[in-house]
Amino acid sequence: PPPVSSPVLELRDVTLRYKKRTVLHRISLAAAKGEVIGVVGHNGAGKTTFSRALCGLHKDCEGQFLWDGQAMERKNRLKRSYMVMQDVNYELFAESVEAECSFGIRNPDVILFDEPTSGLDFDSMTQVAGLIRRLSELGKVIFIVTHDFEFVCRTCSRVLHFDEGEMPGDIPVVMDALPKLRELFSVKVNGSEGDREGGLGHSDGKER
Repeated sequence: PPPVSSPVLELRDVTLRYKKRTVLHRISLAAAKGEVIGVVGHNGAGKTTFSRALCGLHKDCEGQFLWDGQAMERKNRLKRSYMVMQDVNYELFAESVEAECSFGIRNPDVILFDEPTSGLDFDSMTQVAGLIRRLSELGKVIFIVTHDFEFVCRTCSRVLHFDEGEMPGDIPVVMDALPKLRELFSVKVNGSEGDREGGLGHSDGKER
């Protein structure tokens, strides 16, 4: 991918382990304020461990996490980030996330959404996309772990692909790359979690 202009968040040679097993090996990336980045990979590819490490919730980490060129230790990452788990009560979820992230006590710099469109209908999905756009406009760095291809196309500027402990892809969400992205999602939605998501089928069908 092209170099990120004015990155605020950087990961350098980050290795994550879980119960002594290497989950992700020597991951490096940079992100600018306002970027919305999708995170994809099959179940067990390390998406959750990556999210937890970014938020300071995962302890077994090597490598550097930097904010504005300054090292971020785990406690500092805890303060700077906010992880949003999926919530069936969408209205409450959206209001509370927006309130907390815009002017709440936390006011984080980095926000992670974990499967934010799981189980949502098309209208709610577009509302979540709007929420993410507003948070991006506030300059937050946003990561979205998702199986929802259409949601990625609506919200993300790039997609990180995790596989077999590596990050083989950092793919821009542009027309030329859509076939490659669609392939990543179609591989994943064959799994049990993908079927539950219905990432491609449901959303595509509803938009038409």
